[in-house]
Amino acid sequence: MKILSNSKFKAVSRFIQKHARPLDRALFEYSFGNISPNDVVPPLTAYQNGDGGFGHGLEPDFQTPDSSAIASTIACQYIQKFGLKDHRVIRRSMSYFEKTYDKEIDGWKPVPRIVNKFPHAPWWHIDEKTGKCPIEHSWANPTVEILGYLHTFSNTIE
Repeated sequence: MKILSNSKFKAVSRFIQKHARPLDRALFEYSFGNISPNDVVPPLTAYQNGDGGFGHGLEPDFQTPDSSAIASTIACQYIQKFGLKDHRVIRRSMSYFEKTYDKEIDGWKPVPRIVNKFPHAPWWHIDEKTGKCPIEHSWANPTVEILGYLHTFSNTIE
């Protein structure tokens, strides 16, 4: 295994501090024991909407400010990385998942239709005829991942 020299590590650290999003800077600092889990909550909740879901480009492949199941699963990935256990940010995101479950498709739509009005990667583009993005034809997520989070965080559901 290669190990970065101290000077290279410092260069990487400076680059992250200068160029990374506040949330990713927090992840870096948390990973090296420089901040606590509670210190990462403010940069994470900057992406959270009033409905408890996440948007605002948390998933960099689409920039809609609206909440989406995919952006909310990304938030849950951060929540797990940060080791958050029982926190309002978790309760609100689980509530979002409960409210947005679609009985018709027996799961969650990955992204809302409004995604087309904002910069986004082609795999997130909603086809006007089918109402689906390309990943919906062959990918079980976000439903499978969301079910895992609902199970993992079941003690936090309001």
